Amino acid sequence: MRAMPEKKARAWLREAETQFNAAAALKKQNFHSQVCFLSQQAIELALKAFLLSQGEDLVKIHSLVELVDLCKKYDSGFTRFEDIARDLEHYYIFARYPNSLGSGAPSDYFNERQAAEALGAADEVLDFVKERIED
Repeated sequence: MRAMPEKKARAWLREAETQFNAAAALKKQNFHSQVCFLSQQAIELALKAFLLSQGEDLVKIHSLVELVDLCKKYDSGFTRFEDIARDLEHYYIFARYPNSLGSGAPSDYFNERQAAEALGAADEVLDFVKERIED
């Protein structure tokens, strides 16, 4: 990995870890919608970190599905995250905006199971990306 892409990739990976740690802290307080959103963000930032480590320019994409597809061009192992990407894709909008789910706030809709699954998925993606960037 070239020096500049490596530096950028590591910065994005650190921020992904920060988002993950914030989600983990909020889970203990039952802020389920925020855990879902921050888990989605952690995955998004980790995938972007990987792409930067491969020399890609920063992509202005929020779709986890599209980001996983881009990552698969460099490492077919990212195929294992296709379902996670589809499952958490909608958390980017739905977990934040009251008008995205009909009536009520996102905090009315998201539950402990969703938060736990989102956090577990983020942990899995972060570990996978860390192994590839830190090699």
